[in-house]
Amino acid sequence: MPAKRAPAPCRSHPLYNRHDSIKQRCTNPNHVAYKNYGKRGIKLHEPWHDAQTFIREVEQELGPFPQGRGWTLDRKDNDGDYEPGNMRYATKAEQNRNKRTVSFITVDGVEHALTPGMRALGLTPTEANCAVQSMHRGKSLEQVASYYGFDPSRVTGLRLAEVSRRKRSKHVMLGQGLGVGIISVD
Repeated sequence: MPAKRAPAPCRSHPLYNRHDSIKQRCTNPNHVAYKNYGKRGIKLHEPWHDAQTFIREVEQELGPFPQGRGWTLDRKDNDGDYEPGNMRYATKAEQNRNKRTVSFITVDGVEHALTPGMRALGLTPTEANCAVQSMHRGKSLEQVASYYGFDPSRVTGLRLAEVSRRKRSKHVMLGQGLGVGIISVD
């Protein structure tokens, strides 16, 4: 017997496809993104398995889905479930900051993603990127502060994200932008 489909007006709603994607990511082990959702224990609130209930309750809590391009439905707590109180409408930029792979630093009481936070400490863009790479490779905040000459006491919070350890080429880019090419480190 085929799966029961939602009524046509529901399928044309802007939240319908988002609901279907969420449900698949959380419940279908064959879905490409299941490993990042269902396998991590992220669940869809049980009453929300029904698309009509999901749409009605999300709109009661958040209002209608925003008009225009670039809006998403996001979880406030990236490690939390798809459930009431943990959902928001977000821009793509807001959603991109709400990932396990984003590190945060609090400088002078203001939270920043790590690279902009390093810029707030007075580092140039190149220095900020190098400082972030150093921290992800295990250097402490104090070591990075000593090398780049900023006051580490201005930092009151630091959360380093999980860093992917994908296979990397055994090459290092040196002198980027200075006409120096790639050299081998084999």
